[in-house]
Amino acid sequence: MYLSVDDWEWVYERMVPIITAFNNKHGFHLYGIAEEFRVLTYQFNQCIGMHADYFHSDPSKITFIAQLSEQHEYTGGEQELLNIETPTLKAGDVIVYPSY
Repeated sequence: MYLSVDDWEWVYERMVPIITAFNNKHGFHLYGIAEEFRVLTYQFNQCIGMHADYFHSDPSKITFIAQLSEQHEYTGGEQELLNIETPTLKAGDVIVYPSY
């Protein structure tokens, strides 16, 4: 699912400053958001195996995970990021990292 700016302006208002700060700190040379934010939801026993978020057909530079629910509301759902220690997230927490 994609979040349109018009329908989800409050999400963009909160995320764009975080993404901009990450961009400025790490020099990704981003000058705007090229596409709408993507939202992934999972069903019971569904998961995505290890993968990279960067593909030639989808040259994303920055990935972020925004925790939308409290951890006690579900089981599983742990993030495993290569070479990054992943903290336990609470609702409202955000992790930003390079997509490659």
